[in-house]
Amino acid sequence: MSCLSAVIGSSFYNWWETTRIGCWFNRRLDALMNWTSQRLHLKNFSRAENVMAKLQKAESQLGQLEIRIAQLESQIVAQKSRKRLKKSI
Repeated sequence: MSCLSAVIGSSFYNWWETTRIGCWFNRRLDALMNWTSQRLHLKNFSRAENVMAKLQKAESQLGQLEIRIAQLESQIVAQKSRKRLKKSI
């Protein structure tokens, strides 16, 4: 039942987001959240800041994974060349 209500809620929000009143409401909500975060000196309260923080974290993790993949690929190539060398001897 909860899955069904989540799907319906998501579908409604996707539709709501495209209506004029939905766009207006989202802009007002963002403005209210920004005002509240500035007034109360809160960090990472606005949607944009949360998204940017998550993207930066994901970007650094992706960079680390790319480095690790490159290391593993070089190890694989080295192992294959050692096997070929042993076969030729």
